[in-house]
Amino acid sequence: MNDKDIWIKYDKLQTWSTKSRLLRELFYSNEISTLNRLSKELLENTSSSLKDEGIKLIKVLEQKFQTHSKIHEQEYYKSLLAKYKIQNFTNFWFKDFKIIDKSSIFEYLENQIQTRSLKGLNGKFKLEVRFNIGKHLDGYVFTNFGMRKPYEFSHFAYGFITDLVDYNGRMLNDCPNTQNHIQQIPSIPYEILTNKNGIFEFHSKLKEEVNNFYLYFSDHYDSLAQIEINYIPTSSYILKTNELTGDNSNLWTTLSMMNIAKSEKNYQRLTSLARLGKKQIGNRSSGSAWIEYFNKYDN
Repeated sequence: MNDKDIWIKYDKLQTWSTKSRLLRELFYSNEISTLNRLSKELLENTSSSLKDEGIKLIKVLEQKFQTHSKIHEQEYYKSLLAKYKIQNFTNFWFKDFKIIDKSSIFEYLENQIQTRSLKGLNGKFKLEVRFNIGKHLDGYVFTNFGMRKPYEFSHFAYGFITDLVDYNGRMLNDCPNTQNHIQQIPSIPYEILTNKNGIFEFHSKLKEEVNNFYLYFSDHYDSLAQIEINYIPTSSYILKTNELTGDNSNLWTTLSMMNIAKSEKNYQRLTSLARLGKKQIGNRSSGSAWIEYFNKYDN
């Protein structure tokens, strides 16, 4: 179906879940009017499923049309950007995270909890922070408190955001900007957050775990750029990276290395990495988009 037919079908659907699923058919749209129509839908409706699927799609479309001569004539798109006070949707889900220095992650979090407690503020809240950890790599932490009782620790998660790779087959490296999400939950053998006479402090083991994670990835770009391709399968750095990111297939790392090779204009390395990527995919039926991408650079 062309875009016009998809929108006609969209308007006839009765539920937000079915409407949202239909939007996936627009990932390969070449019509800038679709960017504007999608923006209109996001402005006028509050469905969470529509927002989730719509933001995924709008990220792809705005990348595709960013140099289009009529991009600034799309009124609903401009209004949507103005609503969220952003210039683009690349890191939309992290737009409200407080930017801090990576050396003061826990100092900042503990001070925020302490301040809220001393002021007698609502004990149910969240803290979200973001910080640079290296080339093309930002770290983030978010926490929730007070889900059961005021100031009680509820949730802690950390990970990183990078523009080195997009792992999603539908927009594979067309819009490189993905997140790797590490989640730490309370079911660990130590108390994550203590409250001693109103003094809040995260456990030293958690601080060590998180700080070591970000220290490890601080030279990620240069480390990947320097690894010899023949040694990738046995590289201790790659093995540790895969362990920390949960990438058992090596694909995430290979795609990152390809983008680094492109940025360094090392096209011979890029071709070799594409060849390696095809071997990693093997006969997986779900890897058609990746195979197509790798073939683009191995011809």
